[in-house]
Amino acid sequence: MMGYGCGIVLGISMAYIVFTTGRPQWLVRMIERDLRNKVSSWFGKKRK
Repeated sequence: MMGYGCGIVLGISMAYIVFTTGRPQWLVRMIERDLRNKVSSWFGKKRK
């Protein structure tokens, strides 16, 4: 139970900081890069 409480407090604190400072460009770039890599790997595979 103690771990869940600490995780919730830290998670809410981090989310508050991120969203009050504006759109986090580093996070957006990281997610877009991961999605682009996944999509290209899906379509890049040769079908048999």
